[in-house]
Amino acid sequence: MKTRQMPLTAALMLALAVTFLSIPIFGQDDHDGKRIADVVVTLEGNDNNPAVAEQFRALAREAVGATYSAVRIRDAIEQLYATKRIASVVVEAEPSGADSVTLRFITKRKTQALSVKVEVVDAEGDRGNVTEQELLFRLTLLDPGAVVTEQTLRENATLIQDYLRERGYFKAEVTYTQQPIANANEVGVTFRVVLNQPATVNKFEIQIEGIDNAIFKDKLLLEPGETFSRDKLNRDEEKIREILRNEGYLAPTLSPARPVYDSDANTIDITVVGKKGPVVEVTVDAERDTPGSSTQKKLLPIKREGTLDFSAIIEGERRLETHFQEVGYFFADVTSTCSVEPPLDAGDPDTGLPANGTEALCSVLTNQDLTDKKVSVTYHVNLSRQLKLTDIRLTGTSLFTIEEIKPALESQEANILGIIPLFGYGRGYTSERLLEEDKNTIQSLLRELGYRD
Repeated sequence: MKTRQMPLTAALMLALAVTFLSIPIFGQDDHDGKRIADVVVTLEGNDNNPAVAEQFRALAREAVGATYSAVRIRDAIEQLYATKRIASVVVEAEPSGADSVTLRFITKRKTQALSVKVEVVDAEGDRGNVTEQELLFRLTLLDPGAVVTEQTLRENATLIQDYLRERGYFKAEVTYTQQPIANANEVGVTFRVVLNQPATVNKFEIQIEGIDNAIFKDKLLLEPGETFSRDKLNRDEEKIREILRNEGYLAPTLSPARPVYDSDANTIDITVVGKKGPVVEVTVDAERDTPGSSTQKKLLPIKREGTLDFSAIIEGERRLETHFQEVGYFFADVTSTCSVEPPLDAGDPDTGLPANGTEALCSVLTNQDLTDKKVSVTYHVNLSRQLKLTDIRLTGTSLFTIEEIKPALESQEANILGIIPLFGYGRGYTSERLLEEDKNTIQSLLRELGYRD
C-alpha cells in the first residue's frame, strides 16, 4: 500500500500546535497588581524545620516584591530551586481582603545528610592500616546539608570500593543506611565497610629482553605472597627503572605493569614487559670543578629520570649552567653533543641522519631503535673565569639608589653566609641573561617615573 508523506511545513505546524496545547493557558489573573499581604512557606508532609522554612520564606518574600505578579512568582520559584534543596514547589494565592492576597509556597525538600559516618568492620582479623578517617576523605557528602539521593549514595560507595581495591581489598563490601535525625528529610548516613582478606601476589614476571631477572631478586616489594597495593606496584615500577639505570640502561622502554586479579584465589599476577634500550654514558666535560656523580644525578634529567628526550638533554644544559654560575663561573656556557655506537646510519649512507658528535643527533634519539647500542651524551662546559661579585653599582640617575632597587634585581652580591643556601651565594650570582633582565628592570622603574625614553 502506498502512503502519502505529509509536507514538511504542515508537519512542523502540527508539532508546534501539539507543543502549545501541552502548556497550560493562563488568562488574565484576577490577583494581578494586588498587594501581597503575606508570604507563607509550608514544608510538605512530616517535614518540620521552622528555621529552614523561614530561610525559604525570606527568599521568596524578597523575590515576589510588594504586588502580585505571575512573572515575579516564577522568579521566586526559580530562586528556590536554585538552592538545590527543593524537590518541588506549589504556589497558592488566597484573598486577604479586597485588594490583597497571601501567597503560600508548599515545598518538598530533598533529603539532606546532616552527618556522615564510616564504620570499618574487621573481617577475618585483617584490617591492615585502613582507617575510617581516610575513607571519609574519599566521599563527596561531607559538606553539611549535602543532598542525598540513591545515586549519590551508590557513587560514594563505589568511591570507597575503588580506593580499597587500590589498597588490595578486592573483596571489600560496602553498604549504606540512612537514619532520620530531626525528620524524614534530614538524615544521618552510615557506610559500613567489610574489608575481608586483601589480595596477595601470586607471581611477578619481568620480561625485559636481554636482561637477567636475577638483578631484580629480593629488591621489589611485591614478592609472591605479599599483600598487593597500587602504591607498592608504583614503587616497584620505579625500582625496576632505577635498577636498570644503575646498570647503565638510562632509557628503557617499559609497558605499564599489568596486574590481573583472580577472584577465586584472591591473588594477583603482575607482568612488566619492555626493552632494555641502549647503554647510556653521560659525561660532563669541564676543565675543572666537575660535579660529582650524585650532583650530576640531581642536575641531569637523563640520569635522574632515565630518558633521552631532547627537552631533557637541553634542560640538563640549563641546570649545569646554573650550577656553575652559583659557584662563580657567571658566564659559563654549556652545550651538548650525542654519539651512537654502532652509528645509526651504518650500512645505509642515505638515511640523512645527523653525524655522531653533534647536537642535532641528540634531537632524533627518541625516534630511533637503540636496543643493543651505546649512546654517549657529552656536556661541553666552557667555564670562562671564576669571579666573585662583590659590588653592584648604579650610575647615570639620582632618582633612586642601588640599595633601593637591589631587592628587585636578579644578580646577587657575594655573601659571607653563602655557603648556607638559605642565606645567599658565597661568590655572588649573575650571568649574561640575568644582567639583561636587571637592565630591563631598571628601565621599567624609570618608565614608571615618567622617563619613557
